[in-house]
Amino acid sequence: MKLRLITLASLLVFFQAHAQKISDATSFTQTISLAKKQDKPILLIVEAPPGSVSKIPNMKPGYKEKDVVKDLKQHFLIFETNLLDKEIKGIISTYKITRFPAFLFMHASQEVFHTDFGNSTDKKKYTSMLEKALSLSNGPSIKSLEEVYLADKTNNESIKKIITYRNQKGIGNNAELIEQYAKNLNPEDFNDYETVLYVLKGGPYAYGNAYKLAHSNRKITDSIYKSEPLKVRVDINNAIISNTLQEAIKTKNVNQAHYAASFAKATHGKNVTTGNRVYSSNMISYHKAVNDTTSYFKLAIPFYDKYYMTLSADSIKKNEEKNRIAFAEKNFKRPDEHTKIVTKSQLDSLKKHYPTAAARQIRYMVVDDKGQNIYATTLNNVAWNFYETGTTNVNYLAKAMLWSRRSIELVPNASYYDTLAHILYRLGYETEAIKTQEDAIAKAKSQKISFEKMQEDLKKMRNKTL
Repeated sequence: MKLRLITLASLLVFFQAHAQKISDATSFTQTISLAKKQDKPILLIVEAPPGSVSKIPNMKPGYKEKDVVKDLKQHFLIFETNLLDKEIKGIISTYKITRFPAFLFMHASQEVFHTDFGNSTDKKKYTSMLEKALSLSNGPSIKSLEEVYLADKTNNESIKKIITYRNQKGIGNNAELIEQYAKNLNPEDFNDYETVLYVLKGGPYAYGNAYKLAHSNRKITDSIYKSEPLKVRVDINNAIISNTLQEAIKTKNVNQAHYAASFAKATHGKNVTTGNRVYSSNMISYHKAVNDTTSYFKLAIPFYDKYYMTLSADSIKKNEEKNRIAFAEKNFKRPDEHTKIVTKSQLDSLKKHYPTAAARQIRYMVVDDKGQNIYATTLNNVAWNFYETGTTNVNYLAKAMLWSRRSIELVPNASYYDTLAHILYRLGYETEAIKTQEDAIAKAKSQKISFEKMQEDLKKMRNKTL
């Protein structure tokens, strides 16, 4: 099972309630169909994957209170699901949803016009969310802005409007639009600092026309990378890398993937070691995404062996502990007048049922994927990725098994045992696979996470039908 990293914005977000379902349909597809028939917008509620967030008793989020549900249903069709739902994969990717629960208000066309995030027992959070969504529901649509753009691609004002709107809705890939925007400019326009900055912020394709035009005045681009705030510079580079790689995957253009990887490497300057690492990582992502398993296996095996298997387990644990402490100290949040104070009874309940989690979450500590053991998570995920390709190659599966065992050595997580059990089963070690899957279920029970899927797979292993 692939464990997904979840960002927890506050202690209250850590609490996961599982009350009655409030969906108006049994699938997202059915919800869309109903929305079109009723000419009604949709509220898509996306929870974290089952098992990734612990269940805390007596914590009911405000959006599931009867009066709030009634108000939501009056204006929107509701569909509740979780991150593993394949029907919503495109939406999650397009709008870059990384926090959960996520509330996505959208038209039947699946165009999202408002997003919100997080659990809270305070109903006001969700009534305010509803008011905001309603105020935005009748605003301009991307479709209408695109129609204006397509009618005259030489109009840079219409291009800026659609880019601004897409950015507001969380759609960060505007590379095609910024390519056209740059094409419409005159050569002398690139002697203007703000014009060049705007093009770079648009995330042009690495080494594409817009990118080259933006770099035509080296003095200005050098000034941008020296004087702009670090976040702006990082965002520019990340947008260029992400947009270029996405386009390479979409068009299955390996040369463009090399451009993305090369640009990513160049951002690390003289740090050759890190540069080579990010180059390989981007190429691995590309080959995996386009299902080029031959190249994927060829690059992934030496990469993960080199960067994730050379250190001893003790060294990794010590490094991770240092990282956790440093991250905790950096991200400690002190309360202000707007802070939701956690009651002593809530904190005591958390400590009693989940002492490890309580130690990480007490009061105002913000925890994200940096608070996790990155080595263990990465090794588990790549082992599961190898398994998911469907390969029966003993050498590939044996390598995945070694990575999986190391992830368990670092963190004895139920999901990691589940990964190992599946790999062992495919290798033909059925008895050991069954025992490992039983261990996974036992761990899941002790960690108070869902294990229904694990039980189903255990049954299949015993019946030799997995």
